[in-house]
Amino acid sequence: MRNLDRWTHEGRGRPARRAGTAGLLLCVLLGLWGAGPLLAGPRAAWTRTTRRATIPFPPLHWKALLLAGDDSIGAFDHAIAALAPLFEQHHIAVVQQFSARPARLSATVRPATVADFQAAMPQLQVQPGEGCLVYATSHGTPEGLTLAHDPASGSRLRPRQLHHMVQAACGEAPTILILSGCYTGTFLRDPLRGPRRIILTAAAADRPSFGCRPGAQYTYYDGVSPQ
Repeated sequence: MRNLDRWTHEGRGRPARRAGTAGLLLCVLLGLWGAGPLLAGPRAAWTRTTRRATIPFPPLHWKALLLAGDDSIGAFDHAIAALAPLFEQHHIAVVQQFSARPARLSATVRPATVADFQAAMPQLQVQPGEGCLVYATSHGTPEGLTLAHDPASGSRLRPRQLHHMVQAACGEAPTILILSGCYTGTFLRDPLRGPRRIILTAAAADRPSFGCRPGAQYTYYDGVSPQ
């Protein structure tokens, strides 16, 4: 059912909502160390408010996995390609990327499959003073995020699968999960929820998200733009 959220959602008349989403992502991902302004244009005003936000974790060294699960449009890969150097700039160690686009595969970009994602989890084995961060972007269904070239998993990353992988790698360490796609609110459920986890999703469990259209550089949720 890869077509569930492939229809164009241009979101006309929603610039404030888009700017707010971008600011929220930056607040969580890049404001952990009191980062300065990172947005230009109309989003700058929102950025000024994020400086006062607090994260309920002490300063940590973060390790991240970035996943783009579908290659039907370029926006998902554009997002993780842009986020990887941005994370490194802010001292978030990107230990592995995943893509459904064969041309992107390399030693640092593995296939976007449940098996490859699980195999990379030991790289997130955290020590005291470290935290886990997972950013996954793709089309979505009420069952989970689409993994377009993973028939062995039913072409889905499901909430329970993600919980088991994150729990094995991160345990009780502070963990941030950012899930970008239609219906990603389906991940806001037990057992994935936990007292030391922050989970951000692009949509409610029964709602599409916006910006999954051919030619878009990013989806609306992924559309952060550093200076």
